[in-house]
Amino acid sequence: MSLMRFFFSFYTSFILALFFMFFLIYSSFISEQKAWQLVYSNKLFELTMFLLFINLLGIIVRFKIYKKLSIFIFHLSILFILLGAGITRYFSIQGIIDLKENQITNKMLLIDKSSNIKKFINLGFDIKLNKFVIHKYPGSNEASSYDSYITIFDKNKTFKFHIYMNHPIVYKGFKIYQMGFDKNGSILFLNKDKGVYVTYLGYILLIIGFILLIFDKRSVFYKTILALKRSGVFVILFIFHTNLFSMNLDMFNKNSKLLENDFKRILVQFNGRVMPLDTFNLLLVKKISKTDKVSNLDYNQIIMGLIAFPNEFVSFPLIYVKSKFIRKKLGIKKYATYNDFIDKNGNFLYQKEVNDALKTPPKNRNAIQREWVRLNENIYILYSIFSLRIFNIFATQDSKKLNNKWFNIYEIKGDIFTKNFYNNLLNSLIFTLQSFNVNKLKDIHNIIYDLQRKYTPTIIPSKFKVEAEIFYNYLDLFKKLIYIYLLLAIITIIMAFIKIFKNIEFNLTILFFIIFMVFLAHTFNMILRWYISAHAPWSNAYESIIFIAWSSVFVALIFRKNLLALGSGLIISAIFMLIAHLNSINPQITNVVPVLKSYWLLIHVAIITISYGFLAIASLLGFFNLILFTKKGIIQKTKDLNNIIFLALYIGLVFLTIGTFLGGVWANETWGSYWSWDIKETWSLITIIAYALLLHFRFFIKNEFIFSLLVFLAFFFVLMTYFGVNFYMAKGLHSYGRAEGSIIWFDIIKVGIFAYISIFIIAVIIAIKDKNVFSN
Repeated sequence: MSLMRFFFSFYTSFILALFFMFFLIYSSFISEQKAWQLVYSNKLFELTMFLLFINLLGIIVRFKIYKKLSIFIFHLSILFILLGAGITRYFSIQGIIDLKENQITNKMLLIDKSSNIKKFINLGFDIKLNKFVIHKYPGSNEASSYDSYITIFDKNKTFKFHIYMNHPIVYKGFKIYQMGFDKNGSILFLNKDKGVYVTYLGYILLIIGFILLIFDKRSVFYKTILALKRSGVFVILFIFHTNLFSMNLDMFNKNSKLLENDFKRILVQFNGRVMPLDTFNLLLVKKISKTDKVSNLDYNQIIMGLIAFPNEFVSFPLIYVKSKFIRKKLGIKKYATYNDFIDKNGNFLYQKEVNDALKTPPKNRNAIQREWVRLNENIYILYSIFSLRIFNIFATQDSKKLNNKWFNIYEIKGDIFTKNFYNNLLNSLIFTLQSFNVNKLKDIHNIIYDLQRKYTPTIIPSKFKVEAEIFYNYLDLFKKLIYIYLLLAIITIIMAFIKIFKNIEFNLTILFFIIFMVFLAHTFNMILRWYISAHAPWSNAYESIIFIAWSSVFVALIFRKNLLALGSGLIISAIFMLIAHLNSINPQITNVVPVLKSYWLLIHVAIITISYGFLAIASLLGFFNLILFTKKGIIQKTKDLNNIIFLALYIGLVFLTIGTFLGGVWANETWGSYWSWDIKETWSLITIIAYALLLHFRFFIKNEFIFSLLVFLAFFFVLMTYFGVNFYMAKGLHSYGRAEGSIIWFDIIKVGIFAYISIFIIAVIIAIKDKNVFSN
């Protein structure tokens, strides 16, 4: 092979892509500034991208790809994307302006992430910040949005504009964004970039190419679908202690149940959100006890007991202790009481242990130290419940002045009459709970609600929404789905292997119906959470993991005629539902940050998550294929499985690619740059390249054993993109936060890597023992 022919070949593409991936992976494990200095501004990195462009262009000409319209448009789109990136890299201008109110400037500070050199340029027009407004969530210091009202002076003309997050303006080629704010005022981001239009053209061509490939009868994708149709696997898409106090615990349980109906509907304000006490009580009790029910008392009854009978409930075993060492130290089995930590003078007994733990950096704390920190926090929460400091349920005249803030009893200010009124109201509430007076509690609930509606009418949720939230809490459906999906997965996979090994056919109507109804229940609960939270139910860590689980079942139902594919989706869903309910994941409904208040959240995240479902099922099917290779003669019966793997990979890559690039469009509308080498963007690109190479690999090496092994191993890139970036690395614009959970996620990542290495070794042993696997 001549040097020229070798350069314009897939082998060179493969080498260049691997070299490019190495740069990207390396950049993700160093600081942002070093990444820009050592990688993104490195001439070798730029040369690699240039050679990829030339290599692809040469391949198109050499192999006359331009004669195959669908494949040509698809590969042409990549050329435009690389060309647009080059134009952006060398010809775009980006900078920031930091303005105080009434300040005027015509200069912009240029951004150069690879150096600390500051350089200002003249814009050719003046910008004045007339007014800067920060909107906050009610009763919270958390920003809901921030707005800049500016005037542009250009010669004798003036123009007034309103800029806020996700709503930039364009003036003289500059796109001006609301980037953020600081102590000085508003921070505006300006960007002039012609490359974005070339890149967008590439995105459009990419989508057209994907669509044409689906309907191109000469494409492998079309032939794979045809093979599945002939075999009967149709692709169908679905769019859519016993004596606690003077009375025994049983008596308290019975009487407190009568009060629960009204008590749980009292509205409380927490973290900028108004919610029924039912939600708040559940949050508190689960944090302290790791469960919603203790000694046959549910979470609302427990909070009622803590408020009404504090002297008795200090001896109630409520605090979950995970560490066996601390359990032994306290002399308990599983749950500790408040009094186990407090002496007769009200002092914390284990302050030394907590102080030693707090002095240790979080990443260096051992399991016992982490437990002391957690217990210390829970003891303080209990103290806040006993003292009623945690319940912000009172709206007053001051609420209007303080961003619709509600108060606990200690925060209420005003004259003696005002203070006495609220003190009497709270005392009446406590006495009513102590006397189990149902009618009186209704009256007090109405008084509290009327005050809230009087002083803060704009933040009161409708009664229907309150009932919906209580119903959502009552269902607790997502947690139940762990066991339901797991049971259905076990049944489905057992049936699949019986069918393969024993050649027994089953009537699957009832199984399909049950799985579909469970899927509908999952969908309904997501929509219910959407309604309650007023934002798409994939806006935080918990919601996004729940959505991945949903997408896995969605994909499984598409390939439902193949039982291994169906079972794989159910297993993956059960695993993700389990991960969502780990202690390090917060299931609480929260407010969204300003940047997520965009319709792009619906599009970008949904498409990306669905891609994870397809790629996850392909990976698990690859694993099952490896198992089937251990049984001679069986693999010949699983050609459909190989076709489903290929189809799932292709669709998954399509969705992942489109979702990633649409994320670039969103980023351009929000931050002023469609690609900033954020660590999540980087790993998404790494994953796209890995799966693109994998699909091309199948054209050159037909061996299904090796292909199945690579398909299984490739899902590591997805896991790294989601869990590694979001939870462990926890840096960049897409991270969910590291904090205490980093230890847990580090352990999970280690287990995952160990599992991958183990299966890889097993596969190698199979290959060495049975060389026939290379002859299929």
